[in-house]
Amino acid sequence: MGARDYAESDALVFLQLSEDWWESDKEYNWSIRTPDGAIVGMCGLMRRQGEGSLRSAIGCAPTPPAKASRQP
Repeated sequence: MGARDYAESDALVFLQLSEDWWESDKEYNWSIRTPDGAIVGMCGLMRRQGEGSLRSAIGCAPTPPAKASRQP
């Protein structure tokens, strides 16, 4: 899926999955925001090789912060 194909519904699914993963100790995701609250990316830690092993990930929004979505 390319950035142009990523819809708001996809973001909502990701947010729900992130909450589920956090509660199940599988993944920990945080949003990266501008001072005015626009979401411009994410970062996270995820288990990939079993207990005690975490991998980091960083993602950036494909649009400038002025056009990034805002959380209500």
